[in-house]
Amino acid sequence: MLTNINAIIIGGLGGIGSAISKKLLDENINKLAILDIQDNISNEFQNNLNVKYVKCSIENRHEMKNVFENIWNEFDGFELVINSAGIVNERDLEKCFNINALGAINCVTVASEFMRKDRNGRGGTIVNIASDLGYLSYKGFPIYSASKHAVLGFMKSIGDPKFCEITGLKFVTICPGYTDTKFIEGVQINELAFEAQSETLPPQSPTVVADCVLKSLKSNKISSFWKCKNGEISEIELLTAKDIQ
Repeated sequence: MLTNINAIIIGGLGGIGSAISKKLLDENINKLAILDIQDNISNEFQNNLNVKYVKCSIENRHEMKNVFENIWNEFDGFELVINSAGIVNERDLEKCFNINALGAINCVTVASEFMRKDRNGRGGTIVNIASDLGYLSYKGFPIYSASKHAVLGFMKSIGDPKFCEITGLKFVTICPGYTDTKFIEGVQINELAFEAQSETLPPQSPTVVADCVLKSLKSNKISSFWKCKNGEISEIELLTAKDIQ
């Protein structure tokens, strides 16, 4: 299914992003652009001729647009964009929202400018990695939870059937539970809250999240939401306006 397509993954050197990148390459993807804020690409990808690495911040929309344009020209287009960038920081509201919420919105809006069929693109799929705290709540992480709620609200709204029909785009949102990555290392969070969450939510491997992404890409739905928690993957249905009338 993924053979002969070109893809971009943002945050592709993180725990979840790296696992997704490996899975895409295992699926014989044609070309993969990995975007991250690290200075250099990790050794596991640097010798792969099908991989291009670009240092880029999801917080800077102008920078991202320029990078996407360069990749579009070099790859002769792309059909898949995945955003796995994220941060936990309860003491820096602006940074948390700039990366988790505005960054996710930047990813979709910039990618769609190139991909949508009604503007000379080829269509394709845009994926945002959110969190189960995007539809649940947890007292220890109100800022992080709010930023991920914003992602789900945006993805639910932009996945309108009419818009998808016109643009040829599909939208996927992945909502992982607590995952064993370096995601929370070196950031300022409520340590007691994290300790409590760690006790009640055993960590899952980033590979589970990557498997969830691949499963979602095989769905025929134009807009879908998925959870992967404790190693289990399933699709979820969010409430619509009709459900609460």
